[in-house]
Amino acid sequence: MLRQRNVPIRIADIGPVSRRDVVEAKAVADKDLYHGVILAFNVKILPDAEKEIENKNIKLFSNPVIYSIIEEYISWVESERELAEKGEFKSLTPPCTFKVMKGYIFRRSDPAVFGVEVLAGRLRQKSEVMNASAKMVGTIRQLQEKGENIDEAPQGSEVAVSMNEPIIDRHIHEEDELFTVPKSDEAKFLLGKFSSRLTTNEIETLNKIVEIKRKTNPLYAF
Repeated sequence: MLRQRNVPIRIADIGPVSRRDVVEAKAVADKDLYHGVILAFNVKILPDAEKEIENKNIKLFSNPVIYSIIEEYISWVESERELAEKGEFKSLTPPCTFKVMKGYIFRRSDPAVFGVEVLAGRLRQKSEVMNASAKMVGTIRQLQEKGENIDEAPQGSEVAVSMNEPIIDRHIHEEDELFTVPKSDEAKFLLGKFSSRLTTNEIETLNKIVEIKRKTNPLYAF
């Protein structure tokens, strides 16, 4: 039944779950979390194995119904992979385009502080920023909304941005359209593995970012 699900088996045995079984599972888990588990069908777990399972943090599936064991395991793998993928996706720099608002320049340099409107995507702290000519202008230092610091601003937001590097009217001007710049490998992942997690506007924005970046770096996102 496991092979039909393309689940590899390191050891299949009869009798109670022993400490040796846990050690074997740990060796697999160190390389592959999803396969380093123990499936125990209608057998006991020896006391030393129980202690080792707790110490090594090994996942154990035990049930007197074999179908239930396999379904529980498959469900757990799917859930853990989804959580891991969500965490990986959240760590990537989101694609975003935003406009410098006219009349909202609060400080011209060191740091430059100005109001922006998020046109598409999500604007996040620590994102690198470029202009429409592919020239890098700096990194988002801080975002504020109504005087409160925020980590991220969604599409449609009007927030205050601070950046250390640029000087207003030299590097950035009112009504400029600016873009966040995911790292090349991040953009590649967003276009491929995580494209289903992006909105239509975010995909369009990311494609625009890639188009601009490739003017100066032809291998960007490859």
